[in-house]
Amino acid sequence: MKKTKKSILILVLLLTVGFAAVTTTLYINGTLHLGANATDFETNVIFTKAELTYSDTTKTAVTTGLISEDGKTITFETDTLKSIDETATLTYDITNNSQYGASLSDMVCTVTNEAGTDVTEAVNNNTEYITLTPSALTGVLATKAVKENNTLVIKMRRSYAPTEEGKETTSYTVSCTIAAEGTTGS
Repeated sequence: MKKTKKSILILVLLLTVGFAAVTTTLYINGTLHLGANATDFETNVIFTKAELTYSDTTKTAVTTGLISEDGKTITFETDTLKSIDETATLTYDITNNSQYGASLSDMVCTVTNEAGTDVTEAVNNNTEYITLTPSALTGVLATKAVKENNTLVIKMRRSYAPTEEGKETTSYTVSCTIAAEGTTGS
């Protein structure tokens, strides 16, 4: 009986060791850090096409040289608008080549006259020589998408008369911005 108890004890011990030898548990513990890639967004939401056309078809459209090298700025200078309701239309595309969706806000423009005075309010209230009509941009531009054929229409709304000093033209400086914020899930 002593031998049987001893044999059972050895058998249980062997089973325990044998079972332990074929079972194990593995654990992986880690920390994952995520960060925004602001550079990707800032450098990859850009203008990719720009064209300046006129309602007066005798004027030559401008199709090159309007977009800056980094794609962030469009710079243009119109021919002289001479007739009421004559327009210059800037047509442009915005491309989102970033990994984020881009939430666009509408274009905000400021206008200064030749003397450097801010006349934005007068332009917006139709009391100046010109009006500006930008296309609506608000919305999300998905990753790798293009928002095509957006416009900024500049219209001569009333005649410009020569001044006493004999000055027959005047000019305005238009500065417009389009804000874009990165979005997730696009």
